[in-house]
Amino acid sequence: ACAVQNLLLAAHSIGIGVGWSTGKPCLADVRSTIGAEPDWQTVGALYIGYPAEKPEAKRAPVDDVTTWR
Repeated sequence: ACAVQNLLLAAHSIGIGVGWSTGKPCLADVRSTIGAEPDWQTVGALYIGYPAEKPEAKRAPVDDVTTWR
């Protein structure tokens, strides 16, 4: 998980979008496309590409997300 997180952060820093999906791709065409052998146990997949749009970054005020004691 840590390695995937670092890959996600690195991709984001250069404008590449990544979606992380857990679970096994059960569709035969997906398994064929990625070259998965029938006995492979897939725990997740990363979908990587350039986003069509860049969403506007929304940052909440610090007082809305922090409690000082």
